[in-house]
Amino acid sequence: MNKLIIIGNGFDLAHGLPTSYKHFIDKFWENLRLNYKEDHIKELVYVNENNFNYLDESINNFSNILSSLQEYSDKNNYKFDNGNYTCKSYSSTGNIIFEFRNNFFKKINKKSIINWVDIENEYYQELKIKSKIKKADSIENDNNKEHSNSIKILNDEFEQIRSLFENYLMEHVTKKFYFDKDPSKANSLLNFIKEEPKRYSESNSHKSCLDEFPKEDELELKEFDNKFYEAYNHREVKKFIEDNKCHNIFLNFNYTHSIDQYCNIIKSSCSIRDENYFPTKMIQIHGRLNDRNNQMNFGFGDEMDTD
Repeated sequence: MNKLIIIGNGFDLAHGLPTSYKHFIDKFWENLRLNYKEDHIKELVYVNENNFNYLDESINNFSNILSSLQEYSDKNNYKFDNGNYTCKSYSSTGNIIFEFRNNFFKKINKKSIINWVDIENEYYQELKIKSKIKKADSIENDNNKEHSNSIKILNDEFEQIRSLFENYLMEHVTKKFYFDKDPSKANSLLNFIKEEPKRYSESNSHKSCLDEFPKEDELELKEFDNKFYEAYNHREVKKFIEDNKCHNIFLNFNYTHSIDQYCNIIKSSCSIRDENYFPTKMIQIHGRLNDRNNQMNFGFGDEMDTD
């Protein structure tokens, strides 16, 4: 019998890691004054190199830059479109001061003002819309080249953001946080993972654990626990674990290495025949940073979606 432990972004956030999409988007605007000339930034937004004084140290999110652009436009008699987030001169040439070049990035920033944004889900919803348009157009006439191109553009824009997010995690998380600097702080989670008999058959103190499982599994759980209790009393836990092929299985949806210190402590304990832990297995769902064999990939979609 295995223990399944699901690790999501809340785990990283609880460890003080700035891994949310909001952290990522805010850092983009905070650093724009320093890197707006870089090619990978130019793919997302355009900043006129002769008119960039609205980029100051007070900017740390998208709302800030909108306010700064509005103020800058009023002061210099520029036209600021608060719907499309563009800033232009009123001259006949209409020189561009600022604009988005990645429409999908513009969309997720617009939504980030109102609420928490999930980049992967926004991409999935946008892809569904474009796919439906393409399908309908294909049925009505055989000319759906325009909509095919719109899907390609969306995929290209999504890839630009994915690449930037990976770079953000490398520069602002992996290189700035030492995941194993204080293993003593791991005790609260390790105590949860430690194995000991629950005595389901004789005690009500762990009844809440049973309530988390279907009723039809209750008998099997009690039988397993009774056998574990016998092995525990006879100091035969190691043999019990091997015979029953017990493991702690970490299902890790994160890209970071934050769970590694816990797995290393457990593996170290198992190597010296510590009987407090089951052996550990790790399953990386979305890949890992700095891993060529299991590169980071965004997760999106819903197999239960009727669309």
